[in-house]
Order: sequence, then C-alpha cells, then structure tokens
Amino acid sequence: MATETPIPTPTSIPTLVPTNTSIPPTAVVVAPEPTLAPTATLFVEPTSVYSYVLQEGSIGYTTQFAYPELGCDWLGVAGTVFDAQGNAADDLIVNVKGPDGFSKDALIGSKPEFGPAGYEVTLASSPVATDMLFTVQLLDVFGNPVSERRSLTTFDDCDRNLILANFVWSQ
Repeated sequence: MATETPIPTPTSIPTLVPTNTSIPPTAVVVAPEPTLAPTATLFVEPTSVYSYVLQEGSIGYTTQFAYPELGCDWLGVAGTVFDAQGNAADDLIVNVKGPDGFSKDALIGSKPEFGPAGYEVTLASSPVATDMLFTVQLLDVFGNPVSERRSLTTFDDCDRNLILANFVWSQ
C-alpha cells in the first residue's frame, strides 16, 4: 500500500507594508555656562582728575592785611599757586562765583603781596556771613578747569575777612 506524501499547499504570508513612524527628537544637552568665582580686587585710592588741588590746610581765615586803610571794610579770597616743583605757577586764572550771578577772575601773579603767583578777589565791601555761597576754582588761560570747584564759607568778622586758598600741583 502506498503512502501518500503530503503536498504543501500555498498559504498566504502576511506582507509588511512600510509606514511613516515619527521618531521623537533626541534631547540636546546644553552644558551650563561656567560661573566665575569672585576674586579679590585691588582697591586703588581715587586721584584727582584735575592738575591742581587746594593745598593741605587751605582754606584759612585771617584779618586782611593788604589794605590797612580799609581795615574791616573789605571781604575777599586770596592766595598763591604752586607748580609741580613747588615754585610759583603761571598762566592760570582763579575764578570765584557767588550769589546773584557774582563771578570774578584774577590772574595768578597779579597780587605779589600773597606770593609770586599771588591772586586776590574782592567779595564784598564788608564782612558778611555766608554758608558755602561762594566757590573758588583754578582755570587755565582758555577757561578750562584745572582744579575742583570748592565752596567757601565767609564770616561777619573782621578777624576772618580774608580767606586764604592756596593751590598746589597734584599730579
């Protein structure tokens, strides 16, 4: 008797159809900005931006002596200006400003009673008390400031009717 050999029959094999699949984006790792640790800083003492400063001990007050005949009937500011070598400076102007538009200039060297680079500016015909109403500043011959503008106090006092303000080279 003969045995039958099975014959395979065709079967359907599923076919895979490609489809679009979204691939999620890959996360990008950003390195954090480095932070700088604080470091010590060198402290530098500020220096004047001007070539001249008031001499240490200025501003001083005394009885005016340039006009003995006026006695107490005068109020003003005067002094001298020293250059980098400590000698009399030249080619500078002292400007004094005050209330009600008061503004007067004096060329240094114009009042030798106060030194070779002496100057003087009359403020009033008698002593008067003011609190920082007048200011004094040194200028070059073109009117540019070469010192800080400094406030002056005046007194209603014959023993303090002359304000002494000397300037010195600061660079």
